[in-house]
Amino acid sequence: MPTVKKGEVAVSQNDFGLLVDEFVRNELRPGRNIVAEWMDEHIRKWWPLIEKYYQQHIITAIEVAVALDAPPRYGRQELRNKKMWEKIVKELRPARSEFTVKYACSKCKRENIKLWRDSHTFANHIELECATCLAPDAKVDDAGMWEDPGEFGMRTSQLKGKVPAIPVDDSYWGYSSVPSQDIEWWQNLPTYPMEKK
Repeated sequence: MPTVKKGEVAVSQNDFGLLVDEFVRNELRPGRNIVAEWMDEHIRKWWPLIEKYYQQHIITAIEVAVALDAPPRYGRQELRNKKMWEKIVKELRPARSEFTVKYACSKCKRENIKLWRDSHTFANHIELECATCLAPDAKVDDAGMWEDPGEFGMRTSQLKGKVPAIPVDDSYWGYSSVPSQDIEWWQNLPTYPMEKK
């Protein structure tokens, strides 16, 4: 039976996750200058002991801090050790979600390209569409973004009222709930079919 050594404190796994989450959030504050090697070593040592719930909280906190720093907004100080934080996220976040849905355009039947779907619709009623079929007049870039000519003229991944179709299990992620690794999977799909030579 393990014993607590002098200078150590025993905490539950849940409490440990909360402590690490709070520690990481504190170190993500702009202007903090923790030694990158120390943080990298310790967070990897702690990671297997942290519940998945807190692992996701930590990953999300890091991703938000990195996003706010690209470029820095609202007069914020620069995020220190940004490359280290990005590396930690890439290496410690879970793998892309597996899925069982047929991922093909319902109109042209093309596969292995970005697809869009209606939101707030049951998965068994969703029709997926590629950029070519959904909006032949739009110029969608490699990341799935386009300049919406609507009232605000914003760059968006929503296309003609539809949202990116990013699958998980036998359904699709909600628009604001997609993990970063699944967003990257979708962004890395071709926007348009490859031209045959």
